[in-house]
Amino acid sequence: MIRFEHVTKIYKRNKVALKDINLTFDHTGMVFIVGESGSGKTTLLNLLGLLDQNTQGDIFFDSINFSKMRNSQKDRFRNQHIGIVFQDLNLIDELTIKENILLPAYLQSKTISNEEISNMMSSLNLHESLDDYPSNLSGGERQRIAITRSLTKETSIVIADEPTGSLDEMNALKVMSLLKTISSNRLVVVVTHQMSLAKQYGDRIISLEKGKVVDDTKVGKDNQKTIELNAIDIPRKYHLPFSISFKFARKWFTYQFGRMVFSLLTFFLTLTALLVALTINQFDSMDAMKNGLKQEGITYLKVQKTPVPHQSLSDSMFSYDEIDMLHTYFDESEYIETRYSQGISQTIRINGGSGSVENYTSITEEQIDLFRFELYGALPDDTSLETNVVITNRIAYQLNWLTEETYHDALSFQSIMDNHLLTVNFIQGNDTYKYDFTIKGILDTKYEFPDPLIDNSTYNFKFEHDLDYGLHSTLFFGQAVTDIILSIDKDHIGSIEPDKIVNNIYTLTRDNGYERALEFKQHFNPDDIQVISRLDYSLHLINEAKKTLIQVSLFLGVLFLVTAVVTFIGFIHNMIVNKNNSIRIMRSLGARYKDMNVIFLIQGVFIALTSTIVSTILAYITGIWINNGIAKNMYVLIPLVNPIIWLPIVIFAVTLLVAYLITSIELKHTFNKHKVIG
Repeated sequence: MIRFEHVTKIYKRNKVALKDINLTFDHTGMVFIVGESGSGKTTLLNLLGLLDQNTQGDIFFDSINFSKMRNSQKDRFRNQHIGIVFQDLNLIDELTIKENILLPAYLQSKTISNEEISNMMSSLNLHESLDDYPSNLSGGERQRIAITRSLTKETSIVIADEPTGSLDEMNALKVMSLLKTISSNRLVVVVTHQMSLAKQYGDRIISLEKGKVVDDTKVGKDNQKTIELNAIDIPRKYHLPFSISFKFARKWFTYQFGRMVFSLLTFFLTLTALLVALTINQFDSMDAMKNGLKQEGITYLKVQKTPVPHQSLSDSMFSYDEIDMLHTYFDESEYIETRYSQGISQTIRINGGSGSVENYTSITEEQIDLFRFELYGALPDDTSLETNVVITNRIAYQLNWLTEETYHDALSFQSIMDNHLLTVNFIQGNDTYKYDFTIKGILDTKYEFPDPLIDNSTYNFKFEHDLDYGLHSTLFFGQAVTDIILSIDKDHIGSIEPDKIVNNIYTLTRDNGYERALEFKQHFNPDDIQVISRLDYSLHLINEAKKTLIQVSLFLGVLFLVTAVVTFIGFIHNMIVNKNNSIRIMRSLGARYKDMNVIFLIQGVFIALTSTIVSTILAYITGIWINNGIAKNMYVLIPLVNPIIWLPIVIFAVTLLVAYLITSIELKHTFNKHKVIG
């Protein structure tokens, strides 16, 4: 039994919708509520359906006081005990007929077969496909589907707001007959303007006028029955199954998907600009150099003392102790030590070439392989004092023995070894001695000439720098000859201190060789040692470009930011508003705020995922464009924009959090503000 005791409902601005209502409803029977528009019929139904809160008085269902219930308790009670039939607001367009009908069953964790659904539909003269969508139905068909849905709940109370308003006479009578039938074991309360239907089917007619009951009359036969009701309580907690929530979210999200993408375009562009800016900001010079060395096939780099004007020769040389320290970072096969000789420095010029050779050393076959050189001929014997030498193809080119066309030609190499000697100068005191060395081998150091058609300072600098830091102009003797030359230089060049030995060091780049070389540098005074390669100037240009591009990306991001935030909030707001009817229907069926929140949380995941994917793709395309632009205009192959996995993850998490917060606020506002009926 339901009792209204001195119930009053007052809306804003002191608008009185119901005043001091005292009514009692039995557990069964068909009750009609009639009255003019504005008389309070809709407000009475909302209170009866636990969809609104009375201002004064109490509403009881047996011993349960509705007025004292929390909203969550009302939701659970409505889910189990109250069914609602609307006039116009009846079906969710994104769901199929079957899915619409099964909504109450989903909320009650019940299973209903297709056969049961078909039987209920047949009783209302419905023969549509269960997989069809409401948009293909007429108004009358939609209304009858909604009534079929309400029947699946098997609730204690059914309230109907103008259930025949959009039906023709024949179907209206079918609906009323069905409601009359089910009123034998439950309470059916109907609002209508058609007094004839009320008199024909009603067991009781309540007339309202200006918020007051002006007439309460029983009509027809007394159809009231006493029945056992064991479930009149506040049911246990329930929730919409995740699979159904996911289906709702997916269908709502994909509904007018193109419009959503267009609406969020500014938001996507903002995320793209911020992604690019953050990616560039995370540019790591160490990783960039290592990747660049690998990409350009650079196998070694140079470690040297920092040149200082007017310094002595010893100041630019490494000591034995420093070389010993080098052993802690590199195996002996991973680096080549070169030495300076004043006499050897004059060799190429005297022989008629355009360059100079200042360094000499010995080399092993293992080192040749590791440095990715290629030897034609053979190496000098390490223990022999025979005047044998290995020259590089670069030295042969400087001596005019090779041209650019024959620079890597094996037959030309053989011809040089067969027909030429290399005259090397040695200085002892004030005297210069010349020795002719047999060219036992030619070492191809893989140097490539720049393209003469490319007139670009950066491009040409790269090749000049390659010559400066490379082993291309080094002479290779056997170890025994190398030791003799070293002793001559130490005896006759007074500027070399006894503990100094090595002019330059060339270390492999493999296995983080660049990073190990920097660690070696940091062990001493970092200002005294340089680690240089062909990519140094390129890296300098990239770092300069980085500053500019970060500023541009951040400017674009900030420029779009305000618009994007407004767009995003507006999109979420419109999304909630556009689903207002669906929210009201779900609420009438007993869905809680938490159920709807889960649905929109899943939608938030979809939105965040879409935003992340779209902005990441746009950022990736932008990154390729920037990298290609740098490569084309600066001839720098080091990529400035490198994909960073964790950035899209952060974008996804932040977007999801923002979407969830905005959605929760909007949903709470919508859930509490709008009434289901009216």
